[in-house]
Formats: sequence, structure tokens, C-alpha cells
Amino acid sequence: MDSTTEIIVNLADPDFDDDRDLGDIVLWGTSYEVYSQSSIKYIEGPTVQDVIENLGETLERWKSLKDNITKQYEQTRV
Repeated sequence: MDSTTEIIVNLADPDFDDDRDLGDIVLWGTSYEVYSQSSIKYIEGPTVQDVIENLGETLERWKSLKDNITKQYEQTRV
């Protein structure tokens, strides 16, 4: 999960130094600040396809962990 999250963060890589405050927008009585950012400066490294593959692997491992925990719980509760 950590490696998948790290790839997503690196792909997003927002440049917070380049934020421009455009103002506020009010939706259903709630005010939200609106900003503009320059394009992403990410040049090389993991790709979106890497995220998809890593996320798939993460979900498979999570399912395996969940199945093992559920099985152990059911065995001890019986």
C-alpha cells in the first residue's frame, strides 16, 4: 500500500509554490476556496500503468489478508 501511495503522490506532484487564489465559490451555503495550479512537473519514473498494476497487487494482498483474518476469526468463534 505504501509503494502504491508513493507512486500516486509522485505522479500528482503538485507545485504548491505556484498556486494562484482565484477566489471562492459557494455551493449549498458552503464556501470553498478555488485555486489554479500550473501543469504537473513530473518528468520520469513510475507511470499511471504502474499505479494500476501496484494497486491490483495491493488489493490482492489485502483480500488475502482479509480472508486469513476472517478464517481465523470464524475458526475461533465456532
